[in-house]
Amino acid sequence: MSSELTNLRNVAKTLGKSYVKIGIQRNSPANNYAAGHEFGIITKRVPKRSFLKDPLEAYQMKIFKEAEKDIAFSISKGETDKNKLLGNLGVQAVKISKEWVKSEGEGSWKPLSTNYKIRPSGKLVHSSSKILQDTGELMTNITFEVV
Repeated sequence: MSSELTNLRNVAKTLGKSYVKIGIQRNSPANNYAAGHEFGIITKRVPKRSFLKDPLEAYQMKIFKEAEKDIAFSISKGETDKNKLLGNLGVQAVKISKEWVKSEGEGSWKPLSTNYKIRPSGKLVHSSSKILQDTGELMTNITFEVV
């Protein structure tokens, strides 16, 4: 049996049922609106602007190819640390999610309504027309956890 195959079995054994969770940090103020945008809120006319599920589905092959390279490299070095292997995957997923927000769903998100930008009093509420980017709160709180 080759050493790579033995190392691959060690990686599989190490990972076991471990996985990566990607989302918003617990207790973040961004939690107040993140789910509403991820799934949409029909009653409040908030359209779906997925920044987690959609980009990860769109780029899943890229993520898997990068993970495959990382695992192959780790195997060649005899490394089987699950936190490192899955952590690299988490870092990549967070990066893709943030890039998706910056590109506003690669241009697929509906624009912000005038009602959202300006209150009935005429006061401008949001100074930017960049969806989910006004305060930076969401972007700084997209994270991952190895479980």
